[in-house]
Amino acid sequence: DADGDGEFGDRALEADAVDVVERGAIQTLTGTGFEPGEEVRAEVQSDVWEVSNTETANDEGTVEFRFRVPTDFPLGNHTGFVFSTEEQYEGAGEGIEYASDGFEVVEAGELPDTGSGNALLITFGAILAAAGGAAIFAVNRRRGMAQQ
Repeated sequence: DADGDGEFGDRALEADAVDVVERGAIQTLTGTGFEPGEEVRAEVQSDVWEVSNTETANDEGTVEFRFRVPTDFPLGNHTGFVFSTEEQYEGAGEGIEYASDGFEVVEAGELPDTGSGNALLITFGAILAAAGGAAIFAVNRRRGMAQQ
């Protein structure tokens, strides 16, 4: 993951993206260090793809772009950038202030299942185990009453 955090005077801009994302999945690109209310834009480069128009940094100077990776997006390594759109932050003649973070796009279904889809099976198993325990308890209790 190639990160290009930017130092611009008294500002330190940072970007963070999910390291590996499948085609068709949601990617989150977060930028921090912006001024509250500052307009920020984002794009993905390798093939330049603009994420959205702009977002406004919150009271902490953080902005989040959540976007669905197109199903035909090129596989491989890409870099997400967050840019200030405000002229006053043009980096003292060094160009536009930005931060970046790298991520990889893989084919849909290529990432391993994290097990979150097994919650129903685990719940069902726990119910069966509880029912089995209750049945054993009931049988043992009846046997104890019969022996008295």
